[in-house]
Amino acid sequence: MPNICGFVDTLPAGSESSILETMLSAPGHGNQPRINRFVEPGAGMGSSAGLSSEQGAAARIGNMLISYEGRPRWAGDTPMEFREVSSMIEGIALAYRSAGLECLKHLRGPFALAILIPEQRRALLAIDKMGIRPLAYGATATGLAYASNASALAKYPGIDHSLSPQAIHDYLYFHMVPSPQTIFCGIRKLPPAHYALYDNGRFQTQRYWLPNFDPAIDPQDALCTQLRSRLEQAMDFQIDEDTAKVTGAFLSGGLDSSTVVGLLAERNAHASAYTIGFDAEGYDEIPYARQSASHYHSRLHEYYVTPGDVADAIEIIAGGYDEPFGNASVIPSYFCAKMAREDGCAVLLAGDGGDEIFAGNERYLTQKMFSYFETAPDIVRQIFKTALLSNNIGDSVPLVRKARSYVRQAFMPLPDRLNSYNFLRRAPAADIFNPDFLSQIDTTLADQEQRAIFQLPSNADSLQRMLFLDWKFTLADNDLRKVNLACNLAGIEVRYPLLDDGLVEFSTTIPSKLLIPDRTLRDFYKNSLKAFLPPHTIGKKKHGFGLPFGVWMAQDPRLHEMVQHYLEAMKHRKILKSDYIDGLLYAQRSQHTAYYGVMIWVIVMLEQWLKIRNI
Repeated sequence: MPNICGFVDTLPAGSESSILETMLSAPGHGNQPRINRFVEPGAGMGSSAGLSSEQGAAARIGNMLISYEGRPRWAGDTPMEFREVSSMIEGIALAYRSAGLECLKHLRGPFALAILIPEQRRALLAIDKMGIRPLAYGATATGLAYASNASALAKYPGIDHSLSPQAIHDYLYFHMVPSPQTIFCGIRKLPPAHYALYDNGRFQTQRYWLPNFDPAIDPQDALCTQLRSRLEQAMDFQIDEDTAKVTGAFLSGGLDSSTVVGLLAERNAHASAYTIGFDAEGYDEIPYARQSASHYHSRLHEYYVTPGDVADAIEIIAGGYDEPFGNASVIPSYFCAKMAREDGCAVLLAGDGGDEIFAGNERYLTQKMFSYFETAPDIVRQIFKTALLSNNIGDSVPLVRKARSYVRQAFMPLPDRLNSYNFLRRAPAADIFNPDFLSQIDTTLADQEQRAIFQLPSNADSLQRMLFLDWKFTLADNDLRKVNLACNLAGIEVRYPLLDDGLVEFSTTIPSKLLIPDRTLRDFYKNSLKAFLPPHTIGKKKHGFGLPFGVWMAQDPRLHEMVQHYLEAMKHRKILKSDYIDGLLYAQRSQHTAYYGVMIWVIVMLEQWLKIRNI
């Protein structure tokens, strides 16, 4: 993935070049070939290349320094004067001069953008609507600096790069640090569809786009036809002449990856698909991937990840991120991308996003079940509450215990209810965190941020609000960062057809009653593509590339020893109580190997990230 970085600031005369070089040589930047650097008094801008000049560009145009990375394109209704110039970057310059901040509404596709006007001490930063491309920034006493990678900003003079206790808490809560926070106190990252504007000492961030969930009145058959057409258009945007012959796709055998492989096969009969397997019961999906590849006559490449691979990759993965990241499925994603790169593939298409725009996650259906209780008469709800929650009688009976859990959650509002099984909700904060650390954080901020995002869309129902919430926390903050990093470490570009702007906007017109009628997830999507997708895919349950870390930790001596070492080291950091860490290990051994293995992995990756950086 290409990178951009730069600054507008009051600096010692002649120091701009050395500061820019320091940023460009930071982890995540230094392994990329450089295509452009610009330095002026009080300003610097750098850009590193991807596979083609389309992916990253930087130029001095008039009094502006402009750089972007990604694959931005113009919306269909963009004025022709912006589109008829010789390059995208010149069009951006013209659009900004003519329309100011409104120019962002004309941009589509994945991008991170920076426009500097040094003589005015002005800077505009922005990223795409779905947050596919990252951009971090930090303010100093006299200016602003930015970079694709937060570690590069940590090298910038005048920015507070001390660790944020609040971000560490939120990492443990979400298993990543959600935007706009970063792990560093003085560095922020842009959330999806946001811009940051610095104007001679004044600074603001704002959202420039918000989806309009407006259900269409078209018949279902017409909407199904439109979906296939939108998918075709979305795929066409992903295939370019430079890389068409070296483009492959991830394949798990599920709805989204099978759709992407099928659409790719229609455009390139020789394209390859790549899948990962595990020698662990309930985790291996290679048989499904084989069926999908056979259905589309695609060449399938397979790799079985081992516990040894996991042990070998922990340091690679932790070292590749600019802040702690705890999604364990980055490991199989990395080995899948590595296999593709070694096979000569230069671009991988990923199916991420389908579940979040067409309602495929199990929690959406679970919350629908709670809605039945919410619509019951108050007297009925109070009777259940009194009968089940006023005492502990019957706790030993599984059915009673389950009914109590249902009623307890039913009285919680959304989106709080979505986090009722969060690890940090399983015990009081005082039992989890050391007192000194706990005194530096606010354990309620994570929920407050989710509530704010949940309420943003106007005239949206609860399902649509959950989808929008997941666009931010599940996609932009988690899954896209996972796949981006895995592919970046493997030296391969990744693109996301299902997150095409037109397809995302179309999804907001599908009524919720079509997305999830009765108890069927992804019903509209399945009905629309039943003639295209393999029959086994329609009925397959969602898995993805989930890593059996908890299972392997219990079975593999090397992995077990590594985990014990990292957890012992974490105890000395005075973040988590030793008793809490010991309790997780005991529960992982005696109660639920896979479930408690998730939190153990999150802690291990935090410790490894801190260790690599000598913190």
